[in-house]
Amino acid sequence: MNAARLTVAFGAGLILALGFGLAGIVRPEVIVSFLDFTGAWAPGVMLVMGAAVALTMLTYRLIF
Repeated sequence: MNAARLTVAFGAGLILALGFGLAGIVRPEVIVSFLDFTGAWAPGVMLVMGAAVALTMLTYRLIF
């Protein structure tokens, strides 16, 4: 890989990590509460995933 591709990959990973950190997805109890459908289900992880999918769809349409 050349330096430009590595820089873009690093930037994308950094944005993903910052987004996960801001959303609180790095805490195990958040993931466990998302997976607990019978108890106190927390849909926050689904909202973050939905926003990521929407942003990806928009970006692909703009690029291609």
